[in-house]
Amino acid sequence: MTRLLFFSLLCALCAGPICLAQDSPVCNCKPLTVTVRTAAARATDTVPIQNFAFTNDPITINVGDTVTWTNNDSVTHEPVSDTGAFDTGPIAPGQSASFTFTSAGTYSYHCSIHPFMKGTVIVAAPAPPTLRNLTATAKINTPFTYTIAATGAAPIAYNAVVPAGLTLNGAVISGQFTTAGTVTIPLTAANSLGSDAQNLVVTVVASNSNDLSGTWTGKLKSKHFSQIGATLKSENDTVSLTLMQAGGSLSGTLIVTGLSGAASYAVSGETGHTNLWLSGNSTTKALVTSVHLNKSNNTMTGIGIVTNPDGDEEIAMSLKKQ
Repeated sequence: MTRLLFFSLLCALCAGPICLAQDSPVCNCKPLTVTVRTAAARATDTVPIQNFAFTNDPITINVGDTVTWTNNDSVTHEPVSDTGAFDTGPIAPGQSASFTFTSAGTYSYHCSIHPFMKGTVIVAAPAPPTLRNLTATAKINTPFTYTIAATGAAPIAYNAVVPAGLTLNGAVISGQFTTAGTVTIPLTAANSLGSDAQNLVVTVVASNSNDLSGTWTGKLKSKHFSQIGATLKSENDTVSLTLMQAGGSLSGTLIVTGLSGAASYAVSGETGHTNLWLSGNSTTKALVTSVHLNKSNNTMTGIGIVTNPDGDEEIAMSLKKQ
């Protein structure tokens, strides 16, 4: 059986014992209170009326909810929709009136007796959940916290398949990662209308300043070894290097884009204190580079060799971390 929940807020007693006239905008009496009656046990939206003004406005409810206006004032009020969608009829002091909202929408209303009193009821259509905010970053051996979030009708139950080192408490995932990399965590959200399942993608990086993980972009110059005595010429080539570091080992993707198109290299290598070495292959080319690091401004410059079917090229790269 639907339970009717009434919450009312009494206004503070003022110094004067006598209430002003009915049409005066100032009154030291009890306020009119709006409550919401629902079939399920949910939070009840309450809108007291104090000094002939709706407070805590607007209220948001779901389709099928019932709003109950309880007049705790000493004068009569009559909530009426601006568009004629509802009219509670006159509510005498100490009495109540209700209206059930069966369609989604925004309902502006006023008091027909005191038109300056205005309020709004926002009626939302119940919906299944949709997970959101599905990316996060973390550092190795550093406390990590992520709160699962979803839109949709409450209540929403959350679940996650968390890796070792993490725990799920309600909607909060917390703990620490011990290795760098990309971690995928399956999430689910469910309510009475349906469910949603998506993946949270966490990028875990090293927690020290020597970590090279991330994206580096810049320019490339090149020349064929057959060009004896020639200087390196600047092609219109751009470079994007995405690295992931685990200890001293590196892996990632190097993309060189020029007038002849783009070449993508799956690279691997190692890093020392001020240098790193990378090698890799694309469909038709091989790459070997030695790169000098300047950690103070997150830049790297390097020289290397690209092996082509039509001959080798000497290259020079200049990159900056994004």
